[in-house]
Amino acid sequence: MRELPFAATTLAELSTLSPANTLVLTVNNRLARTLTAKLAETVKAGAAELVKIEPWAAWLTNQVVERLYADGIEGFSRVLDTQTTRLVWAEAISATEGGRSLIDTDQVAAIAADADALLLNWHIDVPSSMHTPDYERFLAWRSVYEHRLAKLDAIDVSRVSGHVAKWISSNELDLPANIVLMGFTELTAAMRTVLDAMQAAGVAVSYLTALQQTDATSLTKVALATPEQQWLAAITWAHDRLHVNPEGRYAIVVPSLQNEATEARRLLERELGGLAYNVAVAPPLSQWPLGHAMLSWLRLVIELGDRGRVEPAVAGQALLAGGCAASTSEAGARAMLDARWRHRQSLLLSMAQWQDDINDLPRLAQAWQAAITAWQKIARGKQSWFDWANGFRRILLALGFPGEGTQTSVQYQTTSALDQLMSALAALDDSLDAPDARGAWKMLSRLARQTLFQPQRDPDARLDVLGLLEAEGGRWDGVWVMGMTDEVLPAVINPNPLIPVTALAQAGAPRSTAQRELEWATQLMQALQRSGDEVIFSWPERDGEKPNRPSPLLATLPFGEAAIGNLDRELPPPIQTQTWSDGQPLALTSAEVIRGGVSVVQTQAANPLWAFFQHRLNVRGLPPHAQWPANFDRGQFLHRILELLWTRWGTQTRMLEQTSKPHWPDELRLLIEKVAADKLAQWPEALRELEQQRGFEVIDAWLAFEAAREPFKVVECERDHDFIEGPLSLRLTIDRVDELASGQRVVFDYKSGSTLPQPATDWQSMALRNAQLLVYASTLSSEGRTPDALGWIWLHAAGIEVKGLAAEPIEVPGIAPLGQQKWAEYDWDEQIKRWDARVRQLAREFAAGGYENRFWQRKDMDYCTIKPLLRVHAEPDDE
Repeated sequence: MRELPFAATTLAELSTLSPANTLVLTVNNRLARTLTAKLAETVKAGAAELVKIEPWAAWLTNQVVERLYADGIEGFSRVLDTQTTRLVWAEAISATEGGRSLIDTDQVAAIAADADALLLNWHIDVPSSMHTPDYERFLAWRSVYEHRLAKLDAIDVSRVSGHVAKWISSNELDLPANIVLMGFTELTAAMRTVLDAMQAAGVAVSYLTALQQTDATSLTKVALATPEQQWLAAITWAHDRLHVNPEGRYAIVVPSLQNEATEARRLLERELGGLAYNVAVAPPLSQWPLGHAMLSWLRLVIELGDRGRVEPAVAGQALLAGGCAASTSEAGARAMLDARWRHRQSLLLSMAQWQDDINDLPRLAQAWQAAITAWQKIARGKQSWFDWANGFRRILLALGFPGEGTQTSVQYQTTSALDQLMSALAALDDSLDAPDARGAWKMLSRLARQTLFQPQRDPDARLDVLGLLEAEGGRWDGVWVMGMTDEVLPAVINPNPLIPVTALAQAGAPRSTAQRELEWATQLMQALQRSGDEVIFSWPERDGEKPNRPSPLLATLPFGEAAIGNLDRELPPPIQTQTWSDGQPLALTSAEVIRGGVSVVQTQAANPLWAFFQHRLNVRGLPPHAQWPANFDRGQFLHRILELLWTRWGTQTRMLEQTSKPHWPDELRLLIEKVAADKLAQWPEALRELEQQRGFEVIDAWLAFEAAREPFKVVECERDHDFIEGPLSLRLTIDRVDELASGQRVVFDYKSGSTLPQPATDWQSMALRNAQLLVYASTLSSEGRTPDALGWIWLHAAGIEVKGLAAEPIEVPGIAPLGQQKWAEYDWDEQIKRWDARVRQLAREFAAGGYENRFWQRKDMDYCTIKPLLRVHAEPDDE
């Protein structure tokens, strides 16, 4: 670990320093709390004054605040918090771009704010010879941003250290005699400037070694098969250690904790047996249930109050979110109302319809009237942020937010955080122009997405689950560090895209070069090795189908057999239960009519229990709310147009004759309009007209493709066939069969979704994805008409494409001979027989009535509407 250029101070030495003349500056809040507890333990009896302990960033900001309260100086009167800073950056970027750019303003604002902070904190010099177009654009945004800061009479956090350093140098700040640093593994250039100024002013600067005294006495590494086994091993280890040493403190460090927090909590609850723990992850307020409910209800009030109508999906979101009057007692009735709208497939709800529908919810209906009354008291048009914040509070209060019943500690803390969010909205009057209702709601949503919230830690918890950076500088009795692959430590470089890489590298900025990342990773690794008496590093050997390699920084560590053995801890004897299994298959009878066509085979391949529920028991999940444009309608619309055209033409020659006539475009438009009146009848008129224009462009592009092909005729178009296997009979509709001049026959299936299937992966997978063409081939083969090629036709505004396989080279662009595929092991006839055998085996399994609940990969269940019934969410893939 790189030593800081200051003298070292032990905890014992710190306790002897005068509290009045000593200040400890830590790298984060957690270390500040930990050190406070450690110092409190040194007080033997009575009351004693402890030294002051503050995080570095908080101390810097406090110096500015104290100076401003004293005498308003330096040309600014306040310090913007991180949220407001991002908003001002976003306004500056929007103003500079003038609405011409399609960039995500919030995302770019975050990158620009980071670039600005890097320039200031690392004193990065970018000479004109290094300027790039992106950097020049950033400088334009920065100029507008700084102008807005001056107009607001404010500075941001990144600019604070420069002022503090100047005040220290001119003896304008009262500093303690001793400054002690804790938890820092490196110092930015801006920090060094402040600390150098302190030393020049006579302050004794040192760093505390209290929680990083020695290397771990036990230091090992462990390889686990899968991510879940890694979690189970780590949790089992923590469980055993806490039972042996209930007063000990342990940690599980997870590099990707933000992404794994939900799975982590599920496993911790299941495996820890009631032991308390803390997960140090802070999701945005918008993701917390009460935050989601607040935003949903406010949006509903604004939509109905301002426009008099709302999409059912918006209304349903509010109903399901709760956080309102009778949040518990009327929850079932609210869910039933949402289900009714889904089945009804309504496009819009009027205010009268909404009020009529919620009459079945008496307490919500009463609260809604109060909320609308509160809304009507707010003047229309643009209002101050302060007025909108207070108006939103009154509306939520009238609705019964945050719901009935006694709140838990977490709910109470979340409600308080949301109230602070409203206060932050009200404070924007000093920074942004007055908005209308929609603008105020959008800003509140934006703040909720940007504001991270974590409830206070459980004081009784002895296990911390935290990320790599949160673990920096900490000390526990034992630490398990997960996910130590070669992609995590050292990590892939990620330089800020707005600053030239050369300038970043010269300044030694974080994430700028591989060497810089290796240095940081090495320092962090050394710190982790000193973070506990026992430290275990682990990694999963595979993550799904992807193999992992351990971090090279683990190379010298010994493997720990004992850590793996912890999985075999002795468990209490199981409770004696009686087991009864209804595992008898329910074979298909001749009296049953199975509907669903090809989807029967596809769902059977994906999950037999899904196929049993959907096609034998007719179980369906709730349909989604009506959304337009709907992909299903789009597909049916294009199918019908092509069916009518090819039924009329039959051959390419006839098509070329018709499409070459001057009036052909008008004729095609009339046909499209006729089909749209049938297939898109429920669509809003404006949207239907747009879809007609899109359909014209797609069909026109496809017919141009058809015109360039070698001669062919369409021998089948949307013709029905019967797929029969034992007692199972399925009605299929084959989109199209072409016959070429050579006599070869091609079976086509139209696709209008966002992507085309991939034969190499889909048809070779255990789940047999996108099996329509294989079922069609099996059906035609049973009729004695084995096709010579199988192909998909992609009809999409993004492009026209054909993809498929053939027995031999064929005159259709996009269809390749089977023999040219790297994965192909057999000739065409044998491969068709094998696909036929696979399809018919799935059909026999379905007919036999088996209902095993298994799937090969989670993506195979993407379109399943009954996932909760199949408990798809219960266990992660462990392939």
